[in-house]
Amino acid sequence: MIFSTGWFLEFDEILKQKRTEVEKVKYRYHLMDKSKKLIFRYDNVPHHPEIKTHPHHKHINKEITESYGQDLIKVIEEIEKLVIKSN
Repeated sequence: MIFSTGWFLEFDEILKQKRTEVEKVKYRYHLMDKSKKLIFRYDNVPHHPEIKTHPHHKHINKEITESYGQDLIKVIEEIEKLVIKSN
């Protein structure tokens, strides 16, 4: 997904259906600027057990912060706010 700033979002969601429910098993929302520098990434890969919200976390540059899980709509809303700030 490409935004007016030239930023782009790569994302993956792995879903598992259980009868009438759908569970998000794995996700990654990776936002980069037009030179492919990371702006942020949300994911639930279990590689930061020190984070209180493990396995959910957010990468901002080289910093890892807590995250309570994300979905595509929330991420796009966050990006819209960042795009407005950058203009």
